[in-house]
Amino acid sequence: MTRADLYDWLQSHGCTFNPIQEYKANVIYVENTQRCLQYWINLPIDERPVRDFTVYKTCMSLCVPIPKHVEYMEDVANRIEEDDKIQKRKSP
Repeated sequence: MTRADLYDWLQSHGCTFNPIQEYKANVIYVENTQRCLQYWINLPIDERPVRDFTVYKTCMSLCVPIPKHVEYMEDVANRIEEDDKIQKRKSP
């Protein structure tokens, strides 16, 4: 999925985009106005594909349906979450 594809996907699910003037052109502020959620995302500005985990995390954070081709990332996200919980229990 390219940056343009992700934009189209998010926009089709009610999100708006605002570039951040103080930063580089690749940092975008995405807002889901239907659910009052915001998310900052750093995307490649060329046609390189956006990483699947980035697509997954963005959609989850904005409560937008996850594209079929990145649904497998749910397992990865669950493992990361479990590892974080284990690490928190181990820390003093």
